[in-house]
Amino acid sequence: MRKYKNKPLLRMGFTLIELLMVITIITILASLLFPALKAARESSYSIVCKSNLKQINLGTVNYQCDSNGWVCNGDLNGIGDIGRYWYERISYSCGFRGKHSRNPLFYCPSEKKEDFSYTCYGVNDAFTGGRWRSDWSWNWMRKTTCVTTPSELLHVGEVGINNYRASSWKWWGFRHGSIKAVPGDSIVAPNSAIGNALYFDGHAAQVTQGKLTDGSFVWVGYDVNSKVVCP
Repeated sequence: MRKYKNKPLLRMGFTLIELLMVITIITILASLLFPALKAARESSYSIVCKSNLKQINLGTVNYQCDSNGWVCNGDLNGIGDIGRYWYERISYSCGFRGKHSRNPLFYCPSEKKEDFSYTCYGVNDAFTGGRWRSDWSWNWMRKTTCVTTPSELLHVGEVGINNYRASSWKWWGFRHGSIKAVPGDSIVAPNSAIGNALYFDGHAAQVTQGKLTDGSFVWVGYDVNSKVVCP
Protein backbone atom coordinates (compact mmCIF):
# COMPACT_ATOMS: atom_id res chain seq x y z
CA MET A 1 0.00 0.00 0.00
CA ARG A 2 1.41 3.32 -1.06
CA LYS A 3 1.81 6.06 1.47
CA TYR A 4 1.14 9.72 0.63
CA LYS A 5 2.78 12.54 2.41
CA ASN A 6 0.55 15.31 3.60
CA LYS A 7 1.09 18.41 1.43
CA PRO A 8 0.80 21.84 3.08
CA LEU A 9 -2.39 23.68 2.15
CA LEU A 10 -1.99 26.86 0.11
CA ARG A 11 -3.38 29.89 1.87
CA MET A 12 -6.03 31.74 -0.11
CA GLY A 13 -6.83 35.51 0.31
CA PHE A 14 -5.68 37.99 2.92
CA THR A 15 -5.76 37.96 6.63
CA LEU A 16 -7.72 40.68 8.39
CA ILE A 17 -4.54 42.47 9.44
CA GLU A 18 -3.20 42.50 5.88
CA LEU A 19 -6.50 43.83 4.57
CA LEU A 20 -6.52 46.63 7.13
CA MET A 21 -2.96 47.53 6.19
CA VAL A 22 -3.90 47.77 2.50
CA ILE A 23 -6.91 49.96 3.31
CA THR A 24 -4.73 52.22 5.45
CA ILE A 25 -2.15 52.63 2.68
CA ILE A 26 -4.85 53.44 0.12
CA THR A 27 -6.36 56.01 2.48
CA ILE A 28 -3.01 57.71 3.01
CA LEU A 29 -2.31 57.83 -0.73
CA ALA A 30 -5.79 59.21 -1.42
CA SER A 31 -5.37 61.94 1.19
CA LEU A 32 -2.15 62.98 -0.54
CA LEU A 33 -3.56 62.74 -4.06
CA PHE A 34 -7.00 64.35 -3.78
CA PRO A 35 -5.77 67.88 -2.87
CA ALA A 36 -3.41 67.77 -5.84
CA LEU A 37 -6.25 66.68 -8.13
CA LYS A 38 -8.48 69.44 -6.77
CA ALA A 39 -5.75 72.02 -7.33
CA ALA A 40 -5.24 70.77 -10.88
CA ARG A 41 -8.97 70.97 -11.56
CA GLU A 42 -9.20 74.51 -10.18
CA SER A 43 -6.18 75.50 -12.27
CA SER A 44 -7.86 74.17 -15.41
CA TYR A 45 -11.04 76.09 -14.51
CA SER A 46 -9.04 79.29 -14.19
CA ILE A 47 -7.42 78.67 -17.59
CA VAL A 48 -10.84 78.18 -19.22
CA CYS A 49 -12.11 81.32 -17.47
CA LYS A 50 -9.21 83.36 -18.89
CA SER A 51 -9.86 81.88 -22.32
CA ASN A 52 -13.48 83.02 -22.07
CA LEU A 53 -12.34 86.53 -21.23
CA LYS A 54 -9.98 86.63 -24.21
CA GLN A 55 -12.80 85.54 -26.51
CA ILE A 56 -15.01 88.22 -25.00
CA ASN A 57 -12.24 90.68 -25.83
CA LEU A 58 -12.50 89.67 -29.50
CA GLY A 59 -16.21 90.43 -29.31
CA THR A 60 -15.56 93.87 -27.80
CA VAL A 61 -13.02 94.63 -30.55
CA ASN A 62 -15.54 93.61 -33.21
CA TYR A 63 -18.15 95.80 -31.55
CA GLN A 64 -15.78 98.78 -31.46
CA CYS A 65 -14.94 98.32 -35.15
CA ASP A 66 -18.63 98.11 -36.08
CA SER A 67 -19.55 101.16 -33.97
CA ASN A 68 -16.84 103.56 -35.20
CA GLY A 69 -14.67 103.21 -32.10
CA TRP A 70 -17.34 103.53 -29.41
CA VAL A 71 -16.75 101.38 -26.34
CA CYS A 72 -19.39 98.74 -25.59
CA ASN A 73 -21.34 100.14 -22.63
CA GLY A 74 -22.50 98.16 -19.66
CA ASP A 75 -26.13 99.17 -20.07
CA LEU A 76 -27.67 101.12 -22.95
CA ASN A 77 -31.23 101.28 -21.72
CA GLY A 78 -33.48 102.37 -24.60
CA ILE A 79 -30.72 102.61 -27.24
CA GLY A 80 -30.38 100.17 -30.15
CA ASP A 81 -32.22 97.02 -31.06
CA ILE A 82 -29.68 94.21 -30.43
CA GLY A 83 -29.76 94.20 -26.66
CA ARG A 84 -29.65 96.43 -23.62
CA TYR A 85 -26.70 94.91 -21.75
CA TRP A 86 -23.09 94.58 -22.87
CA TYR A 87 -23.15 90.77 -23.07
CA GLU A 88 -26.15 90.84 -25.40
CA ARG A 89 -24.35 93.11 -27.86
CA ILE A 90 -21.09 91.16 -27.52
CA SER A 91 -23.02 87.99 -28.30
CA TYR A 92 -23.89 89.46 -31.67
CA SER A 93 -20.31 90.63 -32.23
CA CYS A 94 -19.07 87.12 -31.43
CA GLY A 95 -21.45 85.64 -33.98
CA PHE A 96 -24.04 84.27 -31.54
CA ARG A 97 -27.23 85.44 -33.16
CA GLY A 98 -29.43 83.39 -30.88
CA LYS A 99 -30.15 83.73 -27.20
CA HIS A 100 -27.05 84.61 -25.18
CA SER A 101 -28.42 83.11 -21.96
CA ARG A 102 -26.57 79.95 -20.86
CA ASN A 103 -23.84 80.51 -23.44
CA PRO A 104 -20.71 78.89 -21.91
CA LEU A 105 -18.58 81.79 -23.11
CA PHE A 106 -20.17 84.00 -20.47
CA TYR A 107 -19.66 81.63 -17.53
CA CYS A 108 -16.67 80.76 -15.40
CA PRO A 109 -16.55 76.95 -15.03
CA SER A 110 -15.87 77.38 -11.31
CA GLU A 111 -19.41 78.72 -10.91
CA LYS A 112 -22.66 76.81 -11.18
CA LYS A 113 -24.54 77.98 -14.26
CA GLU A 114 -27.90 77.63 -12.60
CA ASP A 115 -26.94 80.48 -10.28
CA PHE A 116 -26.92 82.92 -13.19
CA SER A 117 -29.58 84.12 -15.59
CA TYR A 118 -27.11 85.59 -18.07
CA THR A 119 -23.41 85.89 -17.18
CA CYS A 120 -20.89 85.88 -14.35
CA TYR A 121 -18.68 88.53 -15.96
CA GLY A 122 -19.15 92.28 -15.64
CA VAL A 123 -17.67 95.37 -17.28
CA ASN A 124 -15.91 98.24 -15.59
CA ASP A 125 -18.79 100.64 -16.21
CA ALA A 126 -16.86 103.51 -14.60
CA PHE A 127 -14.92 103.33 -17.87
CA THR A 128 -17.55 102.11 -20.35
CA GLY A 129 -20.38 104.30 -19.12
CA GLY A 130 -23.99 103.58 -20.01
CA ARG A 131 -27.53 104.71 -19.65
CA TRP A 132 -29.18 102.81 -16.87
CA ARG A 133 -30.69 105.22 -14.35
CA SER A 134 -34.33 106.13 -14.77
CA ASP A 135 -33.50 109.85 -14.51
CA TRP A 136 -30.68 109.49 -17.11
CA SER A 137 -28.13 110.88 -14.64
CA TRP A 138 -25.87 108.03 -15.79
CA ASN A 139 -26.01 108.81 -19.48
CA TRP A 140 -22.65 108.91 -21.23
CA MET A 141 -20.33 106.96 -23.52
CA ARG A 142 -16.63 106.84 -24.42
CA LYS A 143 -14.53 106.21 -27.50
CA THR A 144 -11.47 103.98 -27.59
CA THR A 145 -9.33 107.04 -28.31
CA CYS A 146 -9.62 107.97 -24.62
CA VAL A 147 -7.53 104.95 -23.61
CA THR A 148 -4.00 105.90 -22.56
CA THR A 149 -2.51 102.68 -21.16
CA PRO A 150 -4.60 99.71 -22.37
CA SER A 151 -2.50 97.16 -20.48
CA GLU A 152 -3.53 98.78 -17.18
CA LEU A 153 -7.18 99.44 -17.97
CA LEU A 154 -9.35 96.78 -16.32
CA HIS A 155 -12.19 96.15 -18.74
CA VAL A 156 -14.07 92.98 -17.70
CA GLY A 157 -13.95 90.95 -14.50
CA GLU A 158 -15.68 88.15 -12.63
CA VAL A 159 -18.73 89.32 -10.73
CA GLY A 160 -21.36 87.88 -8.48
CA ILE A 161 -24.78 86.57 -9.31
CA ASN A 162 -26.57 88.37 -12.16
CA ASN A 163 -24.56 91.58 -12.07
CA TYR A 164 -23.18 93.06 -15.29
CA ARG A 165 -21.00 95.64 -13.45
CA ALA A 166 -17.44 95.13 -12.16
CA SER A 167 -16.65 98.68 -11.09
CA SER A 168 -16.56 97.83 -7.39
CA TRP A 169 -14.76 94.99 -5.62
CA LYS A 170 -17.95 94.45 -3.61
CA TRP A 171 -19.61 93.13 -6.78
CA TRP A 172 -16.80 90.72 -7.63
CA GLY A 173 -16.84 86.96 -7.21
CA PHE A 174 -13.40 85.64 -6.27
CA ARG A 175 -13.46 81.99 -7.34
CA HIS A 176 -9.86 80.92 -7.95
CA GLY A 177 -7.93 81.45 -4.72
CA SER A 178 -7.49 79.42 -1.56
CA ILE A 179 -10.37 81.45 -0.15
CA LYS A 180 -13.63 81.76 -2.09
CA ALA A 181 -15.35 85.10 -1.66
CA VAL A 182 -18.84 86.03 -2.76
CA PRO A 183 -19.76 89.66 -3.50
CA GLY A 184 -19.46 91.89 -0.47
CA ASP A 185 -17.21 89.57 1.54
CA SER A 186 -14.37 91.46 3.18
CA ILE A 187 -11.96 88.72 4.22
CA VAL A 188 -9.01 88.73 6.60
CA ALA A 189 -6.52 87.56 3.95
CA PRO A 190 -7.64 89.48 0.83
CA ASN A 191 -4.66 88.33 -1.24
CA SER A 192 -5.99 84.76 -0.94
CA ALA A 193 -9.21 85.70 -2.77
CA ILE A 194 -8.43 85.65 -6.50
CA GLY A 195 -10.51 86.47 -9.55
CA ASN A 196 -9.75 86.76 -13.26
CA ALA A 197 -9.79 90.05 -15.14
CA LEU A 198 -9.58 91.16 -18.76
CA TYR A 199 -7.59 94.26 -19.61
CA PHE A 200 -8.27 96.54 -22.55
CA ASP A 201 -5.21 95.36 -24.49
CA GLY A 202 -6.69 91.83 -24.54
CA HIS A 203 -4.61 90.06 -21.91
CA ALA A 204 -6.26 88.24 -19.01
CA ALA A 205 -4.70 87.99 -15.55
CA GLN A 206 -5.54 87.17 -11.97
CA VAL A 207 -6.30 89.93 -9.47
CA THR A 208 -6.70 89.72 -5.71
CA GLN A 209 -9.35 91.29 -3.57
CA GLY A 210 -6.57 93.23 -1.86
CA LYS A 211 -5.60 94.92 -5.14
CA LEU A 212 -9.16 96.08 -5.81
CA THR A 213 -10.28 97.11 -2.32
CA ASP A 214 -9.30 100.80 -2.52
CA GLY A 215 -11.37 101.22 -5.70
CA SER A 216 -8.71 103.10 -7.68
CA PHE A 217 -8.56 100.34 -10.33
CA VAL A 218 -11.68 101.69 -12.05
CA TRP A 219 -9.96 104.98 -13.00
CA VAL A 220 -6.66 103.65 -14.35
CA GLY A 221 -5.63 103.59 -18.02
CA TYR A 222 -7.89 106.19 -19.64
CA ASP A 223 -8.86 109.84 -19.67
CA VAL A 224 -11.57 110.11 -17.03
CA ASN A 225 -12.78 113.41 -18.50
CA SER A 226 -13.57 111.90 -21.91
CA LYS A 227 -17.30 111.38 -21.36
CA VAL A 228 -19.69 111.96 -24.25
CA VAL A 229 -23.43 112.22 -23.61
CA CYS A 230 -25.40 109.31 -25.08
CA PRO A 231 -27.35 110.27 -28.22
